[in-house]
Amino acid sequence: MFRFWAAAGHPGGVWDTFDGLVVDGESTVHIVHVLGARAVVAYARATLSAVDDESREEADTEPLPDGSLPNAAPVSALDVDFPFYHLTGLSSGDLAVSGRLILRTDEAGRIAVTFAVKDAAASTLIIWNPQGLNRAETVVGSRIVITGRGDDVPDHRVDGRRIRIDEAMLDVDFEPGEHRVSGVLELGADLRVTFVGTLRGRTVQRLREQIARPDAVGRWAPVIGSGGAVTVPSAAGCSSSCAGPRLVVLDSGAAVRLVPGLDLLAGVDRVDGEVAFRAWRRESEPYRLPSMTVDDRESLRFLAQDLAIAGRQAEAAPLMARAAELINEAVEAGTATGPTGTEPDLISLTLLLNHQVRVAFEMRDYPALLTHLRSAVVLRRRLSSDVMVRNLIRPIADTLGQVSGVLEGFTSYIAAAEEHAPDTLTAAFRTLRVALHESLGVLAELIRLSNILVAGPTGADAAAVTALAEGLEQATGTLHALVAAATVGGAEAVAVVPHLVVARDGMIATFAGGVHPQSPVDEIEAAEARFLDAVHRDAGAVPGLAQLLRSQMETGVAINSAAAQIAESKRYLDKADPLAALTSRRGSNRDGAARLSGYVEQWRGRLDQDRDRILAVEHALDFYDALVGLLLDLDAVDEALVAAELARARATADLLGPLDAPTPVPSVEEIRAVVARLGHSVVEYFVRPDELVAWVIRPDGDIRCMRHPVATSTLNDAVADLDRLIEERSSGTADQLTGIETAITGRLAWIAEHVWWPLLPLSAGDAPITVVPHLFLLRVPFAALPDRSGVPLIRQRALTFLPALSPADRLLDRQRPDLRAGGLLALVDPEPMPLPGLNPLTRTRNHVGDVAALFAGSDRDIRIGAEATFEALRRAGPAAGVVLLATHAEAADSLSPAVESYIALAPTATHDGLLRLDDVTGLGLDAPLLVLSACHSGAGRVTGDGVLGMSRAFLVEGASALFLTMYRAEEEAALTMVYRFLELWRHGERTDEAFRTALCDLMTDFAGDSAMSLPFMLYGTGD
Repeated sequence: MFRFWAAAGHPGGVWDTFDGLVVDGESTVHIVHVLGARAVVAYARATLSAVDDESREEADTEPLPDGSLPNAAPVSALDVDFPFYHLTGLSSGDLAVSGRLILRTDEAGRIAVTFAVKDAAASTLIIWNPQGLNRAETVVGSRIVITGRGDDVPDHRVDGRRIRIDEAMLDVDFEPGEHRVSGVLELGADLRVTFVGTLRGRTVQRLREQIARPDAVGRWAPVIGSGGAVTVPSAAGCSSSCAGPRLVVLDSGAAVRLVPGLDLLAGVDRVDGEVAFRAWRRESEPYRLPSMTVDDRESLRFLAQDLAIAGRQAEAAPLMARAAELINEAVEAGTATGPTGTEPDLISLTLLLNHQVRVAFEMRDYPALLTHLRSAVVLRRRLSSDVMVRNLIRPIADTLGQVSGVLEGFTSYIAAAEEHAPDTLTAAFRTLRVALHESLGVLAELIRLSNILVAGPTGADAAAVTALAEGLEQATGTLHALVAAATVGGAEAVAVVPHLVVARDGMIATFAGGVHPQSPVDEIEAAEARFLDAVHRDAGAVPGLAQLLRSQMETGVAINSAAAQIAESKRYLDKADPLAALTSRRGSNRDGAARLSGYVEQWRGRLDQDRDRILAVEHALDFYDALVGLLLDLDAVDEALVAAELARARATADLLGPLDAPTPVPSVEEIRAVVARLGHSVVEYFVRPDELVAWVIRPDGDIRCMRHPVATSTLNDAVADLDRLIEERSSGTADQLTGIETAITGRLAWIAEHVWWPLLPLSAGDAPITVVPHLFLLRVPFAALPDRSGVPLIRQRALTFLPALSPADRLLDRQRPDLRAGGLLALVDPEPMPLPGLNPLTRTRNHVGDVAALFAGSDRDIRIGAEATFEALRRAGPAAGVVLLATHAEAADSLSPAVESYIALAPTATHDGLLRLDDVTGLGLDAPLLVLSACHSGAGRVTGDGVLGMSRAFLVEGASALFLTMYRAEEEAALTMVYRFLELWRHGERTDEAFRTALCDLMTDFAGDSAMSLPFMLYGTGD
């Protein structure tokens, strides 16, 4: 092995060191080289020839692959891997600026420059983008000089005003080996900016070297080339003290070196008699990241993002995680000492999270994807909050506090002077104290307003900012008036020295006008000294007069100085315009947050199983909760509604659409169109941990939102308790019924107070409503919820229910003009029952003829007992207009509803009589109306996709409207309800109105037993 120098493929012709290897005396050099920051290994062969050590010129060799090799001391500012410099500096007038300098070069050797700086208030001062500059004319050694005239000159902004300059010159000097720049930008005679900058890539490269594993010791498995694993012993590996990975010859004969950035072992080995390139990956545990400090956070973020952009997600992920930890440490440290300085870190964390989301998506790490998505939403909430306003208001609050402290000191000073003043002048001193007291009152009110904004959470309130702005403006005039009032005291006494009165007023006026005096400090101090000498000389003869004149002058100066600082604070507030800045930030965060849900939708698109798509949304509920909350806080009511739609029934919507095509994300316009097509209002709920959100969407397109604060865990417990009480009601003794009935009534009223009553102002009238519940609200019997006077909701308006609005369009497409023309297929009281313990439905069997009589003889097919089979449903169901299943059912609240949920039918030789969810698929039932008069046929496991039970299965299979039984129902009530409903429906009433009238009649018939009417609901769109 030997080492040599060469200049290969580098734009600056820079020499670098290469390791060479001659195998078995061959005249070929095998070179293994690592291309610096890019961590790419290059293997090349060169003809062995002499090398002139003095000139370091290599003769007759094959060139190495092109690439920018690592270079400790570039001769030009462009010969670096990361031509991005962070700038700090001063402009004319000592205005602090910060910004960036970016240098780019193209294949033709022409360069482009971006120079941008901002002032301390983050207002853009200059941005200049000269493009396509000739490198030979612009770059001389380590210096870049760019001149511009006319249209090529950037604009200069002063206090928001754009100023045109005719000529500009940018002079940048690059310090070789230091990766720093210094320079000056001159814009005519108007502006000069001097700056220094640090190369971002230098710290990134340092971290690359720090992160790389310091040695190659261990066992390595092959990844490129044939052959087996290799082991690098500790004696041969590069120890942690080595400057970098070196070429090592192993016992096997392989010559290898470590590729740090990739953590690969690369080199050459003899395989089947030929020397070939080989690569191995480490078999041992992945190495731990070295210790890093908070100061490394930005460089580590850049490094991780660069790796992700290069497609090296597996390497990028742990670095991103560590960078996020460091940035969060910086944020917490900033929060502990005040918000100043934390916002840049929050923005960095936002950018990092965007990359983490993409990396997790590309790595198919769905849990990590959801974690990062939720973190991104939470962070955007923080950036959209009043933190921005607080940071902008805090300097004003600090200034007001300091000014108040000064005036309080003067108050004590004047009080002490008053105690020693002669009686003839005490009134004059009292006038000074009153002026100071009123000035402090003005300041106290301003401090109160500013503290409201600094403390939050009302910092984003426009009224508070407006009140502060108005208060600052009024305070200036008020304080100037107080100065005049302060100096009227003792008029008779001071009249004896009129020249001193003029001098006093002149000193006070120096600080008036709302700006600090422009005279040098030493001149002002000299003038004050002359005034005090004159007072001591000319007013000393009158007891107390000298002290009064001095106190009046100092008090007037102090109040005028306070007015000047308040006026400056008002100008700062106007320039910062925190509400406009917050509005802009909120707008960008709203748009960015809304786009985040696209990752979940893309993930769903990768899945082909219904269960997997259900779980994808189920696992994303925390993310959607954060997203909806953020959008609502940003006043993006419509976008929040779209996000709420994405959190429900997406898999159901997929099944209702074309095969193998995930349902597109609905837009607000599409939601409005669906509601207009329904012809009545929709109420869509969304459950959050600490509030219940509901949107009322009207057919005219109006969307209103209600946010009701409530611990939804308590609400969930109340719904579960209601479930229990209703089930107990059906099996309770006569002595227990009164107590259970009372408890049910109380539970319904409490639930209504939190679920329906807050909506009353948004949903007045008696028009029908479609309710889209969310999560546990799917188990609420909305029809029975009372208003404040105790009247059930169903007596006021017709109700239908949907799992989401997304499927509504496709359900409406199923409607046909001959809705009531089809016949009846009824499967009633199967015999024998498929499972023990299922009692016969004798009353239903005896009275089903009354239901059948509603249909013409040729339009009814009644299967009772042994004829109520799965085969009968499969053969006759597709042709029926109404399908009635009057039997037993069970809904499993488990992860396997397809196996455990069923509707009871008569068993046959080919079917066990348990109609399960999978049996429904393929039945071809496209009946406009399906009546499931079977206990729990509308129940099931509640998920983000709705209720996983028979209702979902039949809706997907083709039904437009489903009569469901949510709980255990009394046979008499069920039979009465079915008959009355179908009677009204057959006579032409709308499906929802027929259901409403039938249920109201049932409530009347069983007025003393409200639980008799609780089980029934109408699901779907009807007509």
